[in-house]
Amino acid sequence: MNICCIIGNGNCLLHAVLIAMLGIHDSNLYLRDRLAQFMDENKDILKNHWRIERLKSDKIYGISSEDSKLDDVR
Repeated sequence: MNICCIIGNGNCLLHAVLIAMLGIHDSNLYLRDRLAQFMDENKDILKNHWRIERLKSDKIYGISSEDSKLDDVR
């Protein structure tokens, strides 16, 4: 494992992921742009998946949550 410097411009997690996966630095923010596009195009699917996983997690930890109130989370 090697230590490398990541540009601290608010996209450091995405920079680190791309370096770990492909060994290249995303200086043009291509990965970020594609991720934002994917999330925008699949907003409803992602939100539904998040809701399901959140309810599962709440149940595991004994947290009482109401599915209808999860829509208010921003």
